[in-house]
Amino acid sequence: QRPLPHGIIKMKYQPCRISQLNRHIKSTQALIPLGGKACLVVVAPPTVNLDSQADLKQVRAFINDGSCGVNIDLGSWHMALLPLGPEMSMVNIQGERSAEDTEERSFAEKFDTVIEVVL
Repeated sequence: QRPLPHGIIKMKYQPCRISQLNRHIKSTQALIPLGGKACLVVVAPPTVNLDSQADLKQVRAFINDGSCGVNIDLGSWHMALLPLGPEMSMVNIQGERSAEDTEERSFAEKFDTVIEVVL
């Protein structure tokens, strides 16, 4: 059995402007912030059609205080955790074939639209 894809993702602060999301139909993904760093979690249900501009209203953002990880369910739209401070690292654990199982949608390209999260 091959090991699961995993690793450490390092992120620097960037304005909370969401231009795209991705999902995995056959594998879950766990993102665990390290060092107790607060971050933004951006998700949408699997039923959202990101080819429809009206469905962008179903995208949600949550603040994670850095004390727990997030497990992204099958088919849920998401992105990497966004640091609320200058930078953060997170553990990324994905299913064995998640690279083949990644679907992306850029609403910036399709609709010339971004979602801005104001804190």
